Amino acid sequence: METFEALLRRWIQAESAGDVRALRKLLADDFRGDGPNGYVLDKPQWLDRHASGDLAIRYLDWKVVDLHADHHLAVAAGLQTQAAWYRGQSHSGVIPSALVAIRRYELWSLVNLQYARQRTPANLA
Repeated sequence: METFEALLRRWIQAESAGDVRALRKLLADDFRGDGPNGYVLDKPQWLDRHASGDLAIRYLDWKVVDLHADHHLAVAAGLQTQAAWYRGQSHSGVIPSALVAIRRYELWSLVNLQYARQRTPANLA
């Protein structure tokens, strides 16, 4: 990915499609996903949510609210809106979140995704 914006667009596409192959390329080897209830997933665990079929996403979008970036590091605060289910339980709603990406060897990759507690609008539940 040449830009952070391109990385974000491609991640949204891959995550919403459950495209493990694409996600494997977009997530850094030292990726860490931090959930609102204290869980922490490394890259293999993050990918396994899709590969196992435990995670089903019907819709996903991520809107940048604030972005700080230079040539090698980007930190974005935003809102993730999703219609998603994990092991049959709805996790649909709007989730305040933060993304951290780094540029290594001219390629951007995600190193961290942090979720806060979600807000669930009635039209997504």
